[in-house]
Amino acid sequence: TNATQLGLTIVYPPNDFKTNVLPLWLNVTFAADPDNDVINISYFINGKLNQTNLTNTTFEASDGVYILNVSMHDNVTPLTYSANVTINFTIDTTRPVANATFNNTSPTNRDFLNFTGNVTDNIELLSANWTYNLSGFITKINYTLSGTSAQVSNTTSLSGLPGGSVLNFTLYATDTSNNVKQNSTLLTITDATTPIVNTTFNIAIPAINDVINFTGNVTDETGLLSANW
Repeated sequence: TNATQLGLTIVYPPNDFKTNVLPLWLNVTFAADPDNDVINISYFINGKLNQTNLTNTTFEASDGVYILNVSMHDNVTPLTYSANVTINFTIDTTRPVANATFNNTSPTNRDFLNFTGNVTDNIELLSANWTYNLSGFITKINYTLSGTSAQVSNTTSLSGLPGGSVLNFTLYATDTSNNVKQNSTLLTITDATTPIVNTTFNIAIPAINDVINFTGNVTDETGLLSANW
């Protein structure tokens, strides 16, 4: 039976597939040959014959975008090849690069903190994320990306946070093959906020021989050391 009549189909990988796993399986399917002829499957990568097999096979290569063409024949002379079946796929085993910068690496609890992430990838970026924890509240900022480079920035206020608090700012970068790079930075907050002092008196306009009761209420977001009248 002519191999052109057996309905060759590539079942894996799907078209435009992106992966960081090697080796990559190349799986095809076709109808059984009624004459039981031996079917030879030819796998072409970027227009060049990579291998010929009687079965499915695997492929290994460096990072890049590839075009897979598959055809087959039944070993009956003269050889008649089926039409090519074509897909493209991407191999990317390299994690993105993620660098973080801050406008202040010794912040106080009166500052605004500006943080910027610069991310790059050898093939294509998919997303980035900033995650940080302020006073037990976790903030996540997500970005959808494309291309091979991007910058992601934001600002947060440190006002009122206790001095001595350790903040963890983590930048994540993910590419289209699901390679992830993580970059974490720890910052310690210095207390620069003065305590709050409120005073009260039992008499607003005292006279001679009055007894004056006076009270001070003092608070601080970090911790008090002393008070004095």
